[in-house]
Amino acid sequence: MWEIGFVEEVDALIGAGITNGRTAQLALGYSQLIAAKNGVLSQDEAKEDTKRATRQYARRQETWFSRDERIQWISQEQPRLETALKHLEKIK
Repeated sequence: MWEIGFVEEVDALIGAGITNGRTAQLALGYSQLIAAKNGVLSQDEAKEDTKRATRQYARRQETWFSRDERIQWISQEQPRLETALKHLEKIK
């Protein structure tokens, strides 16, 4: 994120005065980088906190999806197109 223009994007948000919005406070990475810009975190702390928060978010998504019976996981070992088409046929 940091290497592909994220810092510049956050700088633009700060310049536009939108750092106090709900999205800026909740979006992964934004609150951490804003905290770094405000001197609350170092850049390295912001990066590590973003990585940790992203892993936690991914685990929550996996948990949520695993409880939804409508979700059909397709293994990488399976022929994906054929497997996906079989699942789609079932829900027609």
